[in-house]
Amino acid sequence: STAGADARLGGGLVVWAVGCVVVYLGVFGIGGLVLGRYWEGGVAVIVAALLTMWLVSATDTREAAQPAEVRVV
Repeated sequence: STAGADARLGGGLVVWAVGCVVVYLGVFGIGGLVLGRYWEGGVAVIVAALLTMWLVSATDTREAAQPAEVRVV
């Protein structure tokens, strides 16, 4: 249905946006740590790690990977 496709698209865009944020936080966080801005770099890396954990749980496909039950009538 169209509503289901729209919901999947919206969820996919959120996951994509959070993924982009994770990459930028990781890059700037590591850069901050290297340049001696330990507080800012540490916070950015920690937030990136927390968002990564959320992304992994939000996109967990282990249940979806199970084969569906097949019935032969």
